[in-house]
Amino acid sequence: MTRRFSLTLRILTGVGFAVLIASIVAAFFVEEPMRRWFVREINDPLDGYSVGLGGVDLHSLSASVTLEDLVVIQDALPEPPLVEIPRIDAAVDWRALLSGAVVVSVRVERPIARIDLEQLRKEAGDPAPISEKGWQEAINNVTPVKVNALRVIDGVVSYLDQPGSKPIRIEKLNVRASNIRNVSSPPGEYPSPIQADAQLLGTAALHVEGAMDFLATPRAAGRVDFTLANVPLERIEPVAHHAGLALRGGILAAKGTLESTSEAMSVVLREVTLDKVEADYVETGAATAGKEATKAATKVAAKAATTSATESQVRVVIDSLEVNQSTFGFVNATVDPDYRLFIDVSTASLRDFSNGKRQKDAPMMLDGTFMDSGTLRVRGKIRPDQNGPDFEVSLELKDTEIRTLNEALRAHGGLDVVAGQLSVFSEVSVRDRRVAGYVKPLFVDLDVYDPAQDREKPILNKIYQSTVGAVANLLKNKPLERVATVTPIEGTLDAVDTGGWRTFVLLLRNAFVEAIRGGLEGDSAT
Repeated sequence: MTRRFSLTLRILTGVGFAVLIASIVAAFFVEEPMRRWFVREINDPLDGYSVGLGGVDLHSLSASVTLEDLVVIQDALPEPPLVEIPRIDAAVDWRALLSGAVVVSVRVERPIARIDLEQLRKEAGDPAPISEKGWQEAINNVTPVKVNALRVIDGVVSYLDQPGSKPIRIEKLNVRASNIRNVSSPPGEYPSPIQADAQLLGTAALHVEGAMDFLATPRAAGRVDFTLANVPLERIEPVAHHAGLALRGGILAAKGTLESTSEAMSVVLREVTLDKVEADYVETGAATAGKEATKAATKVAAKAATTSATESQVRVVIDSLEVNQSTFGFVNATVDPDYRLFIDVSTASLRDFSNGKRQKDAPMMLDGTFMDSGTLRVRGKIRPDQNGPDFEVSLELKDTEIRTLNEALRAHGGLDVVAGQLSVFSEVSVRDRRVAGYVKPLFVDLDVYDPAQDREKPILNKIYQSTVGAVANLLKNKPLERVATVTPIEGTLDAVDTGGWRTFVLLLRNAFVEAIRGGLEGDSAT
């Protein structure tokens, strides 16, 4: 070993020892006090939430800092944690420094954000809105310099509806946002580029690209284009059931644009396709935990808003919506026996729709079959709103085997049929909050009573069915062997809201039920 090499080795050993001592000193006299300061400063203004931090690593040569094992919990329900982040790296943005601004770039690795239904309910029951929880003050307390660039690597967002249910997950979330402080370009509209990619629900792909103005008040503003592909609808059933929907299958794809300003938000869906959907709407007639959860989520969203409902609105535009090879059903569980009616949709579409002001009609159509037998044709248009919903629709249902409706007939009329075909013709119009139209069922070769089929039924029920059959025979048009009745549809929508639409749906459903029952009982003839 030469003398020069020996000297070099001693110098390197001394430097290494000095770095080790400096690291120990930093850990005990700088990093640990900094960790405690961070935890204290970020938690002090928070209300209902707490933040924990595992460690702080300073890197003086690169002017950076690493935060390890950051955790955010809801105090009322600390398990599971709302947020877990194994590593956050923050470094001085040297390029921005050349522009005279001291800002940092932040890299967030493998963050996990999770929420469950109980946590949502707790938040909904808190009278203080989220905007008053102290988050902005907390973040400002621990960021003496501002974030100008953000990267999120391999993030996960998870929602659990009920214990034991399968969570709804967004995985492989990668986000890039730059020029957040708008220091490398003149101030302007949406100066900060943003891009995001993620995997949804196991098989779906999401891509987002656009620009933001993160400094806009009272909330961030921006415009992004998004693409959704291969979304399996059965995976969102835990959320859909709160609206009374039972989803068993189907694939969603969509392309559109989302824009948010301080005044409003708009969603433009340029293309939406639904393929092979299997869905039922289940009418239970009772308040359920699902409805409570929906209200809870609504309250949380309302609290998160920084403007009132009168100051902000969401405008939805649908350029093209197509439904192909799908089945939609209605299950009535409020009667005995309960029953299911369904349609198989070969194709359906809606064009040029908007819930805002429109200059032209939005046409809609549907072709399919009803109860595996009758051919169904629906045509209509949604007119530009004048004083609430404004539309008209016509329906033609031909040659349905009426025996497929026996469960519904038993529930609403106390009878069933042996043979016959049902056709229904209907037109409905809504204008100036008034509903007008008619339902005309047409029965062909109707046979109501069969002693063999009805052998086990009570004697009064047998007499009733025999009477209905006799009346129907008297009203038959002998050359055509048909029975027809007409039931008018009349009513009003008291408010252009969910309650008003529910009133309309119930009015329409009752009109169809009464029309068919009237036709079977022979209340009137045409």
